[in-house]
Amino acid sequence: MAALHFPIFFRSFSSHKFSVKLFLIPMWPFLFLLMNLSWVLHTTIVGTFYNLRGRLHQTWLVPRYGFQYFLPFAKEGINKVIEEAILEADRIGVKVISLAALNK
Repeated sequence: MAALHFPIFFRSFSSHKFSVKLFLIPMWPFLFLLMNLSWVLHTTIVGTFYNLRGRLHQTWLVPRYGFQYFLPFAKEGINKVIEEAILEADRIGVKVISLAALNK
């Protein structure tokens, strides 16, 4: 359900504190499938981007859920995705980079 609070799904949810909405319960199978698909694809995505004073600002996301960070067999895969994102940012000339894991 927390994935629905990300602005690309429902913009109004991202402006409110997390709570379970009963009318969203039928979406759980879809979200479970989305979680597994994002786990298999091992790629970063651009979450948000905007231009401010002629500069492009982007937020890149590693599509992982909180519990996945604590799975011993997932650690290497997550680190690989993060490393690839940092190397890609370096290749395109990013000036500032900041990492935040489990930023809740």
